[in-house]
Amino acid sequence: MYYPELMDISKEYSLHLETIIKFDYWLGKRDWTQRRGLRASQFVSDCQSDPSQAQILMIYAAEKKVLKKQYIFFCPYCTEKI
Repeated sequence: MYYPELMDISKEYSLHLETIIKFDYWLGKRDWTQRRGLRASQFVSDCQSDPSQAQILMIYAAEKKVLKKQYIFFCPYCTEKI
């Protein structure tokens, strides 16, 4: 496993071990440019996973400092990043 701290999630949430392993592999195979701006929807489409489980995995990974939360704001008038 690339991120062994993700294994604790199976104890706290009722997620399938297979989904956790897929997420670990998917995350570990991203290069540094792909890790910026990861979205749960990317994991869902790449690995055919359940969207609610993908959200839980992303939140848990951020809590365990595997991922870092980053917020992107857009201007409501011109839709450019602020």
